[in-house]
Amino acid sequence: LKEWNNKLIGVDVKTKKGRINMNFAQRGNVNFSSNKTSIGYAQKMSPKLNLGISLEYTFFHQAEIKNNPKLLTPTIGITYKYSELNYFYSSLYHSGIIFHNNGLPNCLFIFWNHKINNNSSFSSGCKTENETIFASFSYNYFHAENMKFTLGINSSETPIEFAFSCS
Repeated sequence: LKEWNNKLIGVDVKTKKGRINMNFAQRGNVNFSSNKTSIGYAQKMSPKLNLGISLEYTFFHQAEIKNNPKLLTPTIGITYKYSELNYFYSSLYHSGIIFHNNGLPNCLFIFWNHKINNNSSFSSGCKTENETIFASFSYNYFHAENMKFTLGINSSETPIEFAFSCS
């Protein structure tokens, strides 16, 4: 499976009252791929509470099939800042694989983040997907105020993940 790869690109824009983000993710190769594109909005509701919603469009590409499945699904998220060092995040979303429930959320994501110092944090959490629970741990290094490197270890089919993000 040398040709199998993962790609992700995203943009996050700060507005007067919140943030708008857009992402595109692709898993696969030229013969088959699973693709997701999304747009979302998050807003601070209080000094400790943020709420967000996004719409995700999932589609598949398979070279020999012309009418591949497509699905539009919502994601609803909440972030609670417990203290200066700790916050919790949770969201309801659709896995993008199961099409028989009309795109209604069928997965739960719960995460805790602990700020170690001004340059790093540790995150731990889990997500349920198709009646399976995946555990996840990640270390985040902040190179600058708007630049982050993340190393994640989890119990899914891609157990080690590395990410670079700018906002």
